[in-house]
Amino acid sequence: IPVSDKEKNDGEITSSHNPHAGHRERMRKRFLATGFEDFSEHEILEFMLYYVHKRANTNEIGHALLKKFGSLKAVVQADYHDLLQVKGVGQQGAVFLKMLPELIKAYDGSDLDPHSLMADRDKERFFYQKLRMETDEVVLIACRSEKMYLLECAEIGRGTPNRVSVNFRKMVQVILRNHTTCVIMAHNHPQGRAVATYEDTMTTNHVRTYLKTIGVDLLDHYIVADGKAVSMRRTGAYLPI
Repeated sequence: IPVSDKEKNDGEITSSHNPHAGHRERMRKRFLATGFEDFSEHEILEFMLYYVHKRANTNEIGHALLKKFGSLKAVVQADYHDLLQVKGVGQQGAVFLKMLPELIKAYDGSDLDPHSLMADRDKERFFYQKLRMETDEVVLIACRSEKMYLLECAEIGRGTPNRVSVNFRKMVQVILRNHTTCVIMAHNHPQGRAVATYEDTMTTNHVRTYLKTIGVDLLDHYIVADGKAVSMRRTGAYLPI
C-alpha cells in the first residue's frame, strides 16, 4: 500500500487505516496548546505511548497501567518486569516508561556543576537530584577534595522503601580509590519526611567514629524527602567533632 509523505513523516498510519488517528491528532493539539495541564493521568500515559505503539489503543493500556499501579508516579517508578505483566505494554513500552525517570534525572542535573560542592544550596540540590526518583532507601557517599570539589559520588547501600544499611566495605573502597580525607553522606526517605530519625543519628555517629580510625572526616549527612534535601548538621541532628 503506498504511503504518503505526511504518513512517512508521522511514522503512523492515517485515519483510513487507523481508527485512532483523528483522536491522536486532537490529543497532540491539546498537548501543544497547554502541555499536560488539562490531561488526566491515564491521558498522559495514553499520549506518551503513542510514540511506542503506532496503532494500538493506548487509552486502554493507560487505564490498565493505572489499575495495576495506582498512579502515574507509581507507573514510571514500577519495575520493568512488572510493567511487562500489563497487557499491551510490551518490551518497548516498558523500556520507554523506565526511561522517563532517568530522563528526568539527567534533565535535572544538566545545569549542575558536577565538580562543585561548596555552598550548602549546591549540596542540597545535588543530593536531592541524585535521590528524588528512588523508591527504595539508598545511601550515597560523596568524596570531596580539600578544595571542595566532588571527586566521586557512589552508592554504598540499597534497601527497601523504609530501611537500608551502610555497606562499610563499599564505603572504604570508594574512599581509598579517591584518596580523600573528607566525605558527605546522603540517603532518602521514600515514604517518610525529611527529618533524621533516631536510627539515622545513631548510624551517622557510628560511621563518623569508624571513619575517624582511618583518618577521614564525615562532614555532613543529608536526608532527602518531601521534595528537598536537609542537612543533619544544620538541623543539629549531627554534630561533627
